[in-house]
Amino acid sequence: MKIGIFAILLMLLSGGNVIMAQTIEPKEDAILQIRYEKTVCRDTTTGNFFCTSPMILRIGKNASMFYPEKLMFTDSMDYYYPDVRLISLEEIVRDGGNAIARLKGWEDEYLFRNINDNETFACQSFAGYHVGYTEKTELPEWTVFNDSTEDILGYKCIYATCSYRGRNWEAWFTPEIPLKEGPWKLAGLPGVVLKAYDNKKQYVFEATSIRTNNLPQVGIFIYDRKPLDMLKNRQEYLRALYNLRLKRKFLNEVSLYTDFKPSKSDHIPLYDYEEIDYPHN
Repeated sequence: MKIGIFAILLMLLSGGNVIMAQTIEPKEDAILQIRYEKTVCRDTTTGNFFCTSPMILRIGKNASMFYPEKLMFTDSMDYYYPDVRLISLEEIVRDGGNAIARLKGWEDEYLFRNINDNETFACQSFAGYHVGYTEKTELPEWTVFNDSTEDILGYKCIYATCSYRGRNWEAWFTPEIPLKEGPWKLAGLPGVVLKAYDNKKQYVFEATSIRTNNLPQVGIFIYDRKPLDMLKNRQEYLRALYNLRLKRKFLNEVSLYTDFKPSKSDHIPLYDYEEIDYPHN
């Protein structure tokens, strides 16, 4: 009987909901890799604090993964070379041997999707906390406008919209690459999504390059050695991150053991995630 990589991960949790995060599970060869720039508005009260991070979508026949390029690089370096201290995080990122950009970015969430088993696994680290969850994949329900097109990276792209977990999204996908994938969870269209944004443009994904040769494998690659707390569902996961980041749980805990005292300026007001359909205070 064939057991999927997500099922194996869940079996490891049978003795409790905390495991070591380090999980290296190659699944299959990749057939395509797309690099995106993800831009996030981190202060919705003013709308003028934006952060951009390079993200990678790696696609196989039966699985896909979407992850922050900087974090994957630094975590894997620490995994393979634990005794080597990186002098600077501004290392050169190479795409097929060509230097394309310096490492940057704030993003720290990994997404792994098992297409055949219809499962999505996500995990994220923040200030010593490492949380994750697994859910049945729920793709957006798209409306396609075939008469609206745009050229992106030399591909003819078609416009589509959807309402997904609290946000209204607009996307441009190309049938010239007939894979039903896209950045983050914006998949399910008859072609790869090369650009997408919510209608407030608080989250924007834009493809910057596409590779088909010399690709690493698709699978689960978590190099972080911190314990992973597997939560019951997506809402619990988002609520935990909301409390840590926005409700200042982490900063308040630090203040108990140090002279640091958090002020109102030590958190970012009204910042939220791509999905906002979870309980808020």
